[in-house]
Amino acid sequence: MFAGATALAVARTVAGPAALRPVPGSGEFHFSGKTTAFGAPANVVGTATTKVIPAAIKPGEPARFVVDVTYTATDQAVPCPSGSGSGTVPGQTVADPRFPLTSIRPGHGGEDLFVGRVFDAPADATDRVNGQTWKCGPPNSVTRTGGYDARVPGSATAKYAPGCYAPFPSDGTPIVSYLDPNATFEGTFATLSVGGVDCTSSATAGPKTFTDSFSAVGQTKPHAVAVPLAKTRAEVTLRWTKPGDRFTIANVVLVPKRKTASVTQAAKLKITFGALTPTSLSIRIGNLTPGKLTFKIVSKRLNGTTTVRTRIILKT
Repeated sequence: MFAGATALAVARTVAGPAALRPVPGSGEFHFSGKTTAFGAPANVVGTATTKVIPAAIKPGEPARFVVDVTYTATDQAVPCPSGSGSGTVPGQTVADPRFPLTSIRPGHGGEDLFVGRVFDAPADATDRVNGQTWKCGPPNSVTRTGGYDARVPGSATAKYAPGCYAPFPSDGTPIVSYLDPNATFEGTFATLSVGGVDCTSSATAGPKTFTDSFSAVGQTKPHAVAVPLAKTRAEVTLRWTKPGDRFTIANVVLVPKRKTASVTQAAKLKITFGALTPTSLSIRIGNLTPGKLTFKIVSKRLNGTTTVRTRIILKT
């Protein structure tokens, strides 16, 4: 079922997965974006959970990899039986001698999860595919579920070089690899350490993310981010789905760990508004010092309840 995972995974490379952080044993991440993987443009929102049991082994010890993927695609053509606006197809269970495994460079994160590092690894795997429900619209929508449970014997891991490995998130179709370049990712993914390699603590800290729901114009959502030593800049990006909506960032303040004799560092922040699109806004904040950065997301224009995803990247 997963044969050729490498070719499929590199068919579409996106910048968004770089936001994902490796963690030992168990992780979960959310993704959203547009795709044409189903033959027609669709908006996709989903969740992938990954587990590795145990989180660390020596070459020659067995390991288990478990993946569950659920996502909903809207605004696409779905099967609509005569007289019915919805339907269900039960999932199938298929035995497979291989599963898609990803090699992760120590100190790296989600940028390695989908970018040409996937290979078909021998295992006693059970694939869960093709489970779906659909509703006919507009908008049309289909929800798909799937994943796999791969048990790798010690005879197979004996051939693993010391390093870091992660299960590739797929339900039989590598949907995360087919999202457009503006797709968003947030969360964590599970890693397996082989031979004592540190797969997580040396990795660059991932971006901080927030997800807010807005239902009225003028509504605000406050947030705070700790600014560690050596971080002097921040990039804040808001993303939403409806082009008619509009949001902004206000009340940007830095509460420093130490205040100067006359003026707080908050008064010295350099704030620059960057790119504005129908569904996103970004700003850059300079002159940061160690402390707590606070700000508010404000709804300026709204057409019904909507969700805003905020991503903050701290830089040196």
